[in-house]
Amino acid sequence: MLHDARLLLILTPFGSDRMGPTKLVLFVCVENSNRSQMAEAFARMHAGDGVAAASCGSRPSGRVNPRAVESMREVGYDLTTHTSKSLDQFNG
Repeated sequence: MLHDARLLLILTPFGSDRMGPTKLVLFVCVENSNRSQMAEAFARMHAGDGVAAASCGSRPSGRVNPRAVESMREVGYDLTTHTSKSLDQFNG
């Protein structure tokens, strides 16, 4: 089975704070179990206060890949609190 290796990034205004508008960075892939989960984590680690990061999938797997959890643990991020989410949760 071949997997689609694309990762879509959506940047949109999302609320505001005293520093100005907050941007939502939404990382979208198919299963929301690997790449998009890790991209969300790195964005949370490095983006700063003006950015809210999230991830989702067009056909979410329902779990976060244990390899992604282990890889992020190696760089000091706990991915065990993440869940595989559907793109439908962000439509609106």
